[in-house]
Amino acid sequence: MKYGIPNTGMVPSQQETGLRDEDLYDLISYLLALQGKPLPKSAIVTQVFRRDGEADMAIFVKCDAEAIGDSDARAFCEDRSRKRYRDLLVGRPPYIPAARYTEVQISCRQRFGTDLDGLARCYRLEYALTRRDSDGGLSNP
Repeated sequence: MKYGIPNTGMVPSQQETGLRDEDLYDLISYLLALQGKPLPKSAIVTQVFRRDGEADMAIFVKCDAEAIGDSDARAFCEDRSRKRYRDLLVGRPPYIPAARYTEVQISCRQRFGTDLDGLARCYRLEYALTRRDSDGGLSNP
């Protein structure tokens, strides 16, 4: 919600509405309750700050090293990095079939390892090729 999802109707909420993080947690809690899956705000906050994905961990390590103990600098770096590497953090876009997404992950990781810039470029290129091929009736690469 915070960063939106490219090529969908989900725009970045903070940019468009000015909602603060605290407001987003309340909104997420409300939406989950509507779905019959209530989750307290404290659990949502815990999940938001849990770093369990490879991209999240790489961003944390990079920003922790850059900030050298300055929590504001680290937060700024993490926010900037999350926006930059959104495709890696968000996961599979809705127009990419699950099997194709797995192929993209494996291929890009083999070529770029933990290099976030290389991974992000690789994902964007592969997503664009997949979309072009599906729009033009060509087979996936």
